[in-house]
Amino acid sequence: ANSFMFTRLRRRNTVISGFAQYGFALIPDRLRLIAGTKIEHNGYTGGEYQPQVRAVWTPRKQHAFWASISRALRVPSRGESDVVLQTIVPNVGPGGLPVLLEIYGSNDLHAERLHAYEAGYRYQTNSFAFDLSTYYNAYSNRIEQQQTMGMLPSGLLLDYSYINGSRAQSHGAEVSVQWRPIERWMLSGAVTETRGSPDALQATPRHLFNLQSRFQATNKLEFESSLYHYGAVP
Repeated sequence: ANSFMFTRLRRRNTVISGFAQYGFALIPDRLRLIAGTKIEHNGYTGGEYQPQVRAVWTPRKQHAFWASISRALRVPSRGESDVVLQTIVPNVGPGGLPVLLEIYGSNDLHAERLHAYEAGYRYQTNSFAFDLSTYYNAYSNRIEQQQTMGMLPSGLLLDYSYINGSRAQSHGAEVSVQWRPIERWMLSGAVTETRGSPDALQATPRHLFNLQSRFQATNKLEFESSLYHYGAVP
């Protein structure tokens, strides 16, 4: 027997949001600060805010340093909030017993939170550009499935419910270069390395690499070539 339903068969989710941003120069032509926030109200977690502060320092015309701090959210989905699933899987438990599988959503979930810290450096001339970017992401209130197990006279019970669970983190860096050896030819490449908690990198490769070439032979003829490498996804 299978049963799948939502605790509320119909649900209206109204989202009201606004955004404000302000930038000003602390030191003219040298240090600039930009700050802003998104404010919203949704039907799952109520009022939320997502601010960001970014600073850019240009000590020389070719050099720029930047850093930012931001906060982002992921609101629970309707499935995580309202789902109810009950199904019986025969002959897969100990001794061939059936397994009763139950999955329940939760109306008490909070939004997942991300605090992101980024910093970088850029050097640029008319024919050459170099970028270095680093980041650290801290995740909290991650939505997970909590499992409980029990034995019933009719078989094995596996019960899953959605909760706000553990923390996780990811961090990494990217180096990219652009070079124009002649006016008509552009070469570019980048390397990205990512590390962190295993459960935060389930869909993120540890290594990324790309190399590209673009040559404009005439106003109507252009040659492009690219090489990409992506590491295996865990």
